[in-house]
This record gives sequence, structure tokens and C-alpha cells, in this order.
Amino acid sequence: MSAGVAVVIPAFNHAAYLAAAIDSVLAQDYPDIDLLVIDDGSTDDTRRVLERYGASVRWFSRGNRGQSATLNEGWTKTRGELLLYLGDDDVLLPGAVATAVAAMEADASLIGVYGDYVIIDEQSRTLRRVRMPDVDVRHMLRDFMTPPAAGALFRRTVWEAVGGWDESLRQVPDRDFYQRALLIGRMARLDALLAAFRVHAESQTFKPRDSSRAAEPILVVDRFFERPDVPADLRPLQSRAKALARVVAARHDLRRRDWPAALRHMAAALSVQPRIAVSPTAWRFIANGLGVRRSWASRNEDADRNSQGAGPS
Repeated sequence: MSAGVAVVIPAFNHAAYLAAAIDSVLAQDYPDIDLLVIDDGSTDDTRRVLERYGASVRWFSRGNRGQSATLNEGWTKTRGELLLYLGDDDVLLPGAVATAVAAMEADASLIGVYGDYVIIDEQSRTLRRVRMPDVDVRHMLRDFMTPPAAGALFRRTVWEAVGGWDESLRQVPDRDFYQRALLIGRMARLDALLAAFRVHAESQTFKPRDSSRAAEPILVVDRFFERPDVPADLRPLQSRAKALARVVAARHDLRRRDWPAALRHMAAALSVQPRIAVSPTAWRFIANGLGVRRSWASRNEDADRNSQGAGPS
């Protein structure tokens, strides 16, 4: 018998794109998908979009609690040994669930799988393909690589073992979750397109973040190295990871033109690891915060999703 898959869509003020996300799940050819959409306190037409589906889609609305709380609640109310979440403005590509499940069933040692994705615009036009690199916790710490996103599938037992998603985090809960999950086991990259990540004016990825959210990467990395179960071979990465987390916070400060905060975070990064000043990775983050990058539409070539900020973060 094939494994059941629980898909949760946290919906918040993206009514214009929500139907495309839902329809992409309903169109999957995998036979055992339990889809739940949670309206996380939207103030736009999200509820009206959901009402049009009638009994064909299970959903409910409640006050805003954030993505992490929404996913945790959603997965407690769904069935399935495998879990997948989908942004309300993203879409799954045809056959994505079947492809991911087949890979999981072929290797019981995997905690999850992920694949490549395409970036699409407001009109669902493809801008480019993003080829994901192999992701493990070492790369996430050393290069501040962003974690798997749209289309990633992981085991419910892993979600339960790490205590779910941290509901206090609003900006980088996925980084925190995958850092903890990858201490348990390995995720595999599939050489397949699984999803489409949408960029638009209201994308959370590109909105300037307030100071508390900008500092979340620092909290997540610092807290990770406080864990007693962090392997000894990861300990030497501590100063670099903490310094890069502060550079990433500076990047968010730069995006909202908060120069004093950016300088404070950069000074803190240098105090943690002075040689971060000559790190190409750090300088790419700073350039990204200053807007020194090509537009999404002009980046049609294949490119690895890496520490240059090429994908959601």
C-alpha cells in the first residue's frame, strides 16, 4: 500500500494565487493525498476563494497565528505518513507527489526528499529553473544555504521527533526545522522539477523585515549550537555560522535601509569571526541587501540555489 501524504496550505492574503495552489494539489495523480487549507486570518478574498470549492476541499478559517503554528495545527488534523507544505502562492508541478513518494519508498533511510523548482511571475510565466544543490546541515551552517522549499516531502515521524515547527519564529521557521531534522537523518535531492515558486510584489521573501524578524537567523543559529546533541564535527563551524547569521541580519537591515542596525550586525559578525570580512559568501549577502543583483526575469539560465540568496529565505 502506498504511503499517505498530508498536504497543508497556510493561506494568508494571497487570494489572487490561492486557487492555482489548490488546483495544483487536486490535479496530482497520486491516489492518497489529504489536503487541508487553513485561512490564517486573511483580510482579503481568501475565504471567498475557498468557499467556491464547496465540499471538494477541506478548509477552515481562524485568527492569524503565523506559518509555523498553521502547519503544526494542519498536520495534527491530517492523515498520512508523509508531510508536504505548499505556499498559498506556489504550485506543485504535475506528478510531483508521486515522484517524491516513490523516492521515499525506495530508500527507507531517508527523512525526506526535495527537487528543483521553477520561478514564476504573477501571470504564472516561467522565469527560470533553479537547480537545488545537495543540502545537509553542514552546508546550511557553513554557507548559510537556504533549506528545501516548495515540493519538499518529509516523514511525519521526523516532524514529531523534533517537536514540530517553532511557533515563535515568523521569518525563518523552515531553516530552524531543517537544521534540527537533518541531525536525525539525510534528505535526498531528486533530479526532477517538483514545484513552482512565485515571485510578486507581495512575496514575503522580498518584503523588508522589522528588526525582530531580521534577527531571527541569529537566534536560530545561536540556539542550534546550544543543543547538547550537536555532533562534534559540526562544532568547528560555530563561529563562521554565527558570523554569517549576523551578516544575513545585516542584509535584511540594508533592504529596509536601516543603516545603523546593519552596521551593528556587521560589527557583531566581525567580533564573532574577524575573517568573515574577506568571505565571498558574506559579501554576496551584503550586495544582495543593497540590491546589487539582476532581476528575476533576466535570470533564465539554470543556477544552483545557494548562499547568494537565489531563492526564498
